[in-house]
Amino acid sequence: MSYHPKLGKTKAQRSLRIALETKAQRSLRIALEIKAQRSLRIALETKAQRSLRIALETKAQRSLRIALETKAQRSLRIALWGGTQFYRDLS
Repeated sequence: MSYHPKLGKTKAQRSLRIALETKAQRSLRIALEIKAQRSLRIALETKAQRSLRIALETKAQRSLRIALETKAQRSLRIALWGGTQFYRDLS
């Protein structure tokens, strides 16, 4: 068994976990990982950096991003973030 230092698990342990994990469990795990990563990024981002990022995102880019978001992604985002407050903050 080879040990994976980043994961702290052997490849066999990781393979078994992935095999036993249902699609729904995996989706939830990924969604929660993403939420935590996003929260950290937002917490570390200064107000000026956030303002600059928002200013640099053109209206067309924002429209495209929203249009490409599937209904399921939107439902998950709303469930995780408590509505569309994040998007209202960006506009």
